[in-house]
Amino acid sequence: RGEKKQDSANEILLTAIFFIVIAAIISSIAFVFFASAIIGFCGSTADTHNDAMVYFRIIMGGMIFNCIQMGINAAQRGAGNTKITMRTNVTSNTINILLNYLLINGRFGFPGIRGAALATISGTVVACIMSVASIFKKESFLSIPYILEQHIRPTLSAFLNLIKVAYSVFFEQVLMRIGFMLTAIMAA
Repeated sequence: RGEKKQDSANEILLTAIFFIVIAAIISSIAFVFFASAIIGFCGSTADTHNDAMVYFRIIMGGMIFNCIQMGINAAQRGAGNTKITMRTNVTSNTINILLNYLLINGRFGFPGIRGAALATISGTVVACIMSVASIFKKESFLSIPYILEQHIRPTLSAFLNLIKVAYSVFFEQVLMRIGFMLTAIMAA
């Protein structure tokens, strides 16, 4: 944004969205398929395993919405739109809290453990829709109408630039998640 390279910014956004969708689909399928083994590795017991697996499968099945939202929000922050992340997170968490009240304990006929996962996914889907809507504004620096008008396509060079910028953060996040998981396993 600082260099006013709108074409490059939108090329990187589009490339990132394509990568996010592909990576999220592959990861989601793997997590859903291996849910039982993953939950078992994390220390589930016979009385919690099935419920934990159901919850994990639903959450991982809807992971694509969270990934898209986080990717678009990161791009928007980089382009100067820092409010979008706050708006989507507040909305997502509010929906999650309200639906948790209805769904976790099966109030009004809604499902228990499945309800908790559905509440989380519902908030995430709404946040994803808000994030996607934010890039459909024609006057926005990051803009789908601009991408279509300028015939911008995802490129290998944009993907390589993304990797160059993000690889260290990626490894940091992976190691942090492994640490969180190991802490949870030890606590369990």
